[in-house]
Amino acid sequence: MTPLSLLRIGITPVFAMLVSLPLVYGQTAIEGMDTEFVQLDPFTITTDSDAGYRPTHTSVLTRTNRALIDLPQSVDILPAEFLEDTGPA
Repeated sequence: MTPLSLLRIGITPVFAMLVSLPLVYGQTAIEGMDTEFVQLDPFTITTDSDAGYRPTHTSVLTRTNRALIDLPQSVDILPAEFLEDTGPA
């Protein structure tokens, strides 16, 4: 086999794959599907004095109310507000 034939053997599958990508990943509309747009009501986000979900103190790990920065280990705390907002299963 010559180097040119080896090159053709190697390029042919790559070329075929690149040519077929639009056919595989292309999207078409489903017939009979409703194509109307839904407009959502406007909403407002405010950040007056919100500290987010970041707690600064805990009494769960040490049974005393201590600042998280003073703990000697790394901990991940999920506050009740976060769990209510995300609604984990």
